[in-house]
Amino acid sequence: MALRVFVLIAAVGGALSTWLPWRIMDHTVRDGWQAGGVVSFGAFCIAVLCGAYRPVWFVRIALFVLGMVAIIGAAKTVGEIGAIQRGLATSSEAAARREVALYRVGTGAWLVIAASIGLIFSAFLWKLPKPGARVAPLPKARLVR
Repeated sequence: MALRVFVLIAAVGGALSTWLPWRIMDHTVRDGWQAGGVVSFGAFCIAVLCGAYRPVWFVRIALFVLGMVAIIGAAKTVGEIGAIQRGLATSSEAAARREVALYRVGTGAWLVIAASIGLIFSAFLWKLPKPGARVAPLPKARLVR
């Protein structure tokens, strides 16, 4: 049960970090929707469904694949910013070398990478139900009066 809650938290956190800044380029901030995070968002939405579903054999595979898809989407952004920084740092002009600090990876991309790593590790820890065992459903929400 605790692993299912962790999967749900990681997937929802990764999906919400799509709206955080992914690229900070010369005082221009781009979130995940503008920086290619749509694929990661879709992967996290499917991971939420997998975490809410009862444990079956394909959930382990799905969590691993979805975590890899999401991490590739964020790693692409990190690689692009790194290439821009390396290109500016090796420039012969002093003004270009000073602009290296203006190109950064935002917190949204780093949070997506962290949530993706959490999904990948949880795929290995996901326990399959024993044959004939009854699977406990998620607890029902209660109204507080």
